[in-house]
Amino acid sequence: MLTTTESNAIRKLIDFVDEKTTDEFKCGYDGNLTFYSNGREILPVVFNIKEADCRHFLFELDGKIDQYKMSNEAADFLGNLENGKSVLRKQEVFFF
Repeated sequence: MLTTTESNAIRKLIDFVDEKTTDEFKCGYDGNLTFYSNGREILPVVFNIKEADCRHFLFELDGKIDQYKMSNEAADFLGNLENGKSVLRKQEVFFF
């Protein structure tokens, strides 16, 4: 589990979502992120990082489900977190 209240860290995660939507992938998901505001879940996100040609984020926003390409930087960041490697600057503290 990954949690943070640091706005810089949250912004970094949000910035990983590529502006380009993708066609529907049929390769499944191997991770998820959940964003909260004031103790309420506001955006669950699922993603795939293990298959290089299928890296993407999927979430529902305003009643519409969209998929967005995942950058290599995002895949590396999330993969390193999964493997317990530190990839964050000092002020971007994540708690496991």
